[in-house]
Amino acid sequence: MFCSSLRRRSDLQELVTALTDSPKLHDFKESNLKTFDLALAIPPRSGSNKTSRRLQVLVLTSASLDDKAKMSTMTRIEHFSALGAESIAVAFVLSTRAHPSFETMDGHRAFLTLQLMILGQPNLSSIPILPITSSISLLSELNTYTESLHRYSYLTFPQYSARTNLLPHTTLSAPSHPMSEHDTNVLSDICHSLPDVSKLAASEQGYLSLKEWLEEAAEGVVGFWQEELIL
Repeated sequence: MFCSSLRRRSDLQELVTALTDSPKLHDFKESNLKTFDLALAIPPRSGSNKTSRRLQVLVLTSASLDDKAKMSTMTRIEHFSALGAESIAVAFVLSTRAHPSFETMDGHRAFLTLQLMILGQPNLSSIPILPITSSISLLSELNTYTESLHRYSYLTFPQYSARTNLLPHTTLSAPSHPMSEHDTNVLSDICHSLPDVSKLAASEQGYLSLKEWLEEAAEGVVGFWQEELIL
């Protein structure tokens, strides 16, 4: 099932074409879903008495984070989270034909920006955010994800740590040159969360503290957060 509003999004026309033209995808019916964009079946494990679950997906791109759309995007995510569905995910398409290099940030930087925005909202931080290579590969990559949910639903996975996973990328040289492991560990010791890093980088006293602990690496950290605040 997919939402008819996808037809109005110029950056996802390749996805709409795949959903409507491929005979292999005849099960994807168009509907006015309002709160999410796609719904995919998650089959129960063999021998299980449970019925099939659905993965409800919100599809976002770099265009979802421009100045005009950012607030409405966060509102959509909040409504999406409030559905109370058992299985939900945000699929962030890193590259689209309509927006191959979105103005001030490429897909990977936009993906990181979205993660930081969501992590600043405690009620949203548990939503899985899936990086999707392109709109053409979205369905195949989501199918791989639903298969993993089906196959490993009985396992308990370690909790995702935003601080350790995202912290190396909060520097101007990322993603090609993320922060070194040493500098990441130091920053992790003096800041207990990403908002703490942002606050520290925003003040002159904080900059001096970062300079003391990180030396040359402090410039990249401060510059990164200055750009994020502008965006």
